[in-house]
Amino acid sequence: METIVCAYHPSRRASLTCERCGSYACSDCAVDAPWGASVCAPCKARGGLCYPLLWERGNPFSPLCFARSAKAIVLDAPSVFAHLPHGSLARALGFSAWVVVCLTLCRLLADITELRFNFRDPLTQRALSLYGLSQLARHSVQTYGLVLVSAAGFHLLARLLGGSGSAVLAVRAAAYGSVFLLFNACSTLASTLAPYFTLASLIVSVLTQSYLYFSCLSTAATEHYGVSRARAELAAGATVGILVPAVFGTTLLTGLLSQQAGQVITWLWR
Repeated sequence: METIVCAYHPSRRASLTCERCGSYACSDCAVDAPWGASVCAPCKARGGLCYPLLWERGNPFSPLCFARSAKAIVLDAPSVFAHLPHGSLARALGFSAWVVVCLTLCRLLADITELRFNFRDPLTQRALSLYGLSQLARHSVQTYGLVLVSAAGFHLLARLLGGSGSAVLAVRAAAYGSVFLLFNACSTLASTLAPYFTLASLIVSVLTQSYLYFSCLSTAATEHYGVSRARAELAAGATVGILVPAVFGTTLLTGLLSQQAGQVITWLWR
């Protein structure tokens, strides 16, 4: 019976077939991903081991596709950012667009819960439409602003520390990381249901996002920019240091503007 040997170590017996190139690999060359995929070490070095994120191959207009992808990123963040899937920049930025929609809907739901409207009144309908558009525009500016700021800061820091990743990769990582902004939506709803815990929910939201951003950016710097762990943590920490006041400030500003807008709507309704 013929013995199948490793394509890179002919003296060793192969233990698997690479799912990417089809070559045989021994136990030293085999790389097993946490999600069950197996490739050879050369394919992994060439970036062949990518996380099977549904968003990259699913329907970008499907809420279910976004929800399942967002769940995977939040629950399996280290694997996603260590093996960031290949794809277009527009695809990743489209993922952030769904984040904007979710943030806007949560804000509108919170405001509608606090105020009672006569939805049959044309003036009320017009006021709510304008308010919804203003919320959509504001969350778009906030979300994409944070994506670009974090991507630019992270990329420059990682390159200054000796990394060799691309700016497109940094933007894609930041775009998928924008899913962590959904914790702001949870904070908004919690503040509506329990106003006395507004500040506490805001602090918990910011701290949770900071931890997740730090973990994912440090992983991306190590795996995709090729810097040491210490330098990766330095780049990630400095990026988070820029984002924390930005997220905290924009969230507070969002709350204040929403209150003012709610008062305007109430005045128009009357």
